Amino acid sequence: MFYKNQLAEEVTKYLSIIQAYVHMQNCKGLFDINKYCEDVFCGLLNIVCDLNLINLNRIDYNFPAVDLGDYNRRICFQVTSTNDISKIRYTVDKFIEKELNKDFDNLFIFILGNKKNYTADINTGENLVFDISKNVMDISDLAIAINDFKDDKINAVLGYLKSTVMLNFTDDYRDKELFNSFNNAIRNCIKLLRDSEYDFAFTPTPENLISEFQAIINEWCFPDKKFSMQILEDNKNIIINSMNEINSYLKSPIYFQYHPVDGFIMPKKDPERKLFNEMQNTTFNLRKIIIEAHNQMCELLIQ
Repeated sequence: MFYKNQLAEEVTKYLSIIQAYVHMQNCKGLFDINKYCEDVFCGLLNIVCDLNLINLNRIDYNFPAVDLGDYNRRICFQVTSTNDISKIRYTVDKFIEKELNKDFDNLFIFILGNKKNYTADINTGENLVFDISKNVMDISDLAIAINDFKDDKINAVLGYLKSTVMLNFTDDYRDKELFNSFNNAIRNCIKLLRDSEYDFAFTPTPENLISEFQAIINEWCFPDKKFSMQILEDNKNIIINSMNEINSYLKSPIYFQYHPVDGFIMPKKDPERKLFNEMQNTTFNLRKIIIEAHNQMCELLIQ
């Protein structure tokens, strides 16, 4: 996987966690998280949009209509978890009523969730130019924009999120998400290794199994694929290292040979069975190690 894609994927995970957490808190009637998000997205939008936003509520408690503002660039944002059209109309009306156009030309509404497909027009009069298709943003819009940045800027965004979003509520969520991704990657391999009738020493092995194993090994050695819980990381490494050992056996001309017609890897003939027994015992033990490590990961995360 490309480095930029890994960075962008990690940013998306953080944003998804924030979005899910805000939704969960709001469903429980807890709205303080929305206030915390004003500061989080103030800093994030500054990086993403090259702005110098400040939290206006820290200057004037319950600042009318908007929450964040850059007076030099004359841009302001309201940060809200409400995506109803009535909320957008209310914000625009309040912006005009309080004559905020004296300080700001551009009003954006940032939704801590998913915006709707708005079709209604917003009456802004002559005091504000507001295009509902462009001036209403959500977390998905932010993720898409960040995905187009260069590596260094995505890295800056990721660094900010890591330093701002407390991992005490993201670790469990991230580990579960990471495990789902890991499980999807190794699903076919685990299915094969669990098959009691399959034996590398007897059964022809498809050639693409080597490349499949290698792709998994390469991808899951990157730092962004590291589990927060050490026991999960240890078991993941056990699985990856064992798969690497199996690959070494399959690629070894001492034990196996490639059948060019059928595209299979076949065990080499071994009349004295010395190499055969060694290879059979080793691959059997490696399969057992992988399955046990995978079972332990499942027990920890699938509850």
